[in-house]
Amino acid sequence: MKQAHVSASHKITLERVSGGHANLELEPPGEVPSSYFVFMRGAGVQCLWPLVGKLLEVARQRQPICNYVNELRKIGLSQADVTDASLRELLSREGYAFGIVGKLASLPVELDQMGRKTFMFVRDPRASVAELAGGTGAVPIGEFVQSPEVVGVHRECQRLASFCRKRRHVKVVRLEDLSGDRTRLASALAEMLGLRISSAAILRVAASTTGIAAPKSSYLERFDRASRAVLDETFADALAFFGYLPEEAPSPNFLEHWSEFQRAMLERLSAAGTTSAPAEQEPGNAVRQSAVNLAMRPTFQGRAPTTEIRHSLVENDPELLWRLKRNGQDEKIVLGRRVTMEVDHYGCRPVLGQPISGEKTLAAYGCSFTYGMAIPYEETFCSVLQSMLPRWRVENYGTSGYSTVQNLIQLRRNSRWSTPDYVTFCYIPGHRWRNVGEISVMRNIMAGPYQGLLPRAALASDGSLVFRYVKHPRWDLDGLDLSDFKNDDYYIDLVTAAVFQRAFEIVKQSGGHFFATTLLGGFPPVLRRRLSDAGIPILNASVQGEEFTCLPDDGHPNARANRVYAERIRDYVMAREAGRAGEEGMSGVAAVVTPSAARPTSP
Repeated sequence: MKQAHVSASHKITLERVSGGHANLELEPPGEVPSSYFVFMRGAGVQCLWPLVGKLLEVARQRQPICNYVNELRKIGLSQADVTDASLRELLSREGYAFGIVGKLASLPVELDQMGRKTFMFVRDPRASVAELAGGTGAVPIGEFVQSPEVVGVHRECQRLASFCRKRRHVKVVRLEDLSGDRTRLASALAEMLGLRISSAAILRVAASTTGIAAPKSSYLERFDRASRAVLDETFADALAFFGYLPEEAPSPNFLEHWSEFQRAMLERLSAAGTTSAPAEQEPGNAVRQSAVNLAMRPTFQGRAPTTEIRHSLVENDPELLWRLKRNGQDEKIVLGRRVTMEVDHYGCRPVLGQPISGEKTLAAYGCSFTYGMAIPYEETFCSVLQSMLPRWRVENYGTSGYSTVQNLIQLRRNSRWSTPDYVTFCYIPGHRWRNVGEISVMRNIMAGPYQGLLPRAALASDGSLVFRYVKHPRWDLDGLDLSDFKNDDYYIDLVTAAVFQRAFEIVKQSGGHFFATTLLGGFPPVLRRRLSDAGIPILNASVQGEEFTCLPDDGHPNARANRVYAERIRDYVMAREAGRAGEEGMSGVAAVVTPSAARPTSP
């Protein structure tokens, strides 16, 4: 089959399905790799697409727009009139901003693997449904959600989510996040697109646009509470993936996709980091309460946050699937400042003022909250704690996306050489699902570059902890309904408790002291009781409120939260060192040491 080709005059020849050829005239290609723009129906295409074009025109690195759908229309053709091979060949061309992409199948995953970016603009699907409901009259909600129009909205959401799961370089932008004044909108889009544009140029572009009004959906007014619950359940998977909150109590289907929701919130809103669940809640209620609290948060407006796992900082690991890359480095803009995220030559986040050795050693294990994803290394709680304990050596083993299982494997490896005097596993609620390899967790990380085996924990028939490994990625599972195989909360708590207990045993056998530290929310009651029965101390260092996050740019803890973490860990270990809370008194659930409590001086 003859493929598309370009002549010296940038004339592109495409094969027609009916036979023969069609010619398109394009501008000369630009200086940067091609990118792709996808819009969900109703996601502000009439306003945003022209604005994107103006920003690309004034960018210092040229990238002309190729609106190939319009170009085909000019010669009396549609995408369906051109062979798939020719269309894919066209979109493989270098140096263009292709849009608006209508057929996702024309963007093979190979383009993403080449590092080309796709920008996807979405909106709350319930807003689209509310508009469709305008002429339905008194049609029952159960019948309405089965209508072809609503089913079409749902299928479109599923196609977009499936597309994102299989790719690493997709930036999802919610229409609700882009409302605001024209200058802010133009600036946010320019930063999201990675364009090098001066402030004066952005102001000129903003002055030539009309901006975009905050979307005012009639969803709440159009549907009663029972109908909203039905729609929340119908679109639960889409709402979770794109970070939209259910208006009513989260349904089981939504909670099944909780890990995807957490990922979306960390990328955009990340208000999950502001909720502390009361200890007396029953299993599962902490998750529900988190979602309910999130519903009261204002909509994020501003820059598009970045993903939790920074791929330039990690590399494959045969046992952990990924690990921090020695001497790796990446940058991101957070609250107007450029933040460098780095890895030292040991494969850890650097700790400011860390001595080669110390009178005592304290090692902190965890995920991106421990690593300090949105702040410089000198502001992480490990660096702050090091300044509070100058004669000690504080080590930061936090790695973005890690589960407690992966922390245990890290600890097991490190213990072959030596074990610190103090070891703490830092906890956030999402670790529970990561520990057992929930299918939603696996689907989230399939967007990563890793190939190998993902470790997960399970219980043997005798109740002992066992490790199992899942082949990664598993594209054969993508899109399948595996809800019947979902682990229940009680089992997940038992597995997580067993992981903590194994870590406790490793540290204790080496003469060290192990304790768990909560940085977000609290342990569910079953898990808390299990840790208490095993004699594992729990330090509650959780903080609440947006003032402890890097919002609106990033939902990870800010410097203020990290200082609280450091103060509470310092108070805990100093109290133990001073003998005010002996081993017997500190067993089980450790009392919370508030920042205002009397603090002993550093050793």
